[in-house]
Amino acid sequence: PKGVRVSHGALEAHCRSAVLAYGLSGEDRGLVFAPMHLDPSWEQLFAPLLAGGSALIREGELWSPEEWCRRVSKNGVTCADVPPRYLSELLFYWEARPDCAPTRAGPRAGRDAPAVGSRR
Repeated sequence: PKGVRVSHGALEAHCRSAVLAYGLSGEDRGLVFAPMHLDPSWEQLFAPLLAGGSALIREGELWSPEEWCRRVSKNGVTCADVPPRYLSELLFYWEARPDCAPTRAGPRAGRDAPAVGSRR
């Protein structure tokens, strides 16, 4: 596929609407789950920053639920946007470890999204 140019203004407007839709604030720390070469990473990075918060960039391999728990707790992640199938695995794990769930976690768009988008 060919790349599409997006203006800085359009990206800013999109991220500002995400701040409102997700209720982000300066207290939030988002997780940049998507690889940086994919479109979702830009919203995951810039929306918390525009709200005055911060972001943790996930690097490398997918985290196991145990690694998720360790990293989210250690880094104070409060919100995350993850693919539906990965969220399904996390929801199963969070049943036993609800302390590992960020304040807000939800699926990106997809028909395989679990019915539950937040565990706290």
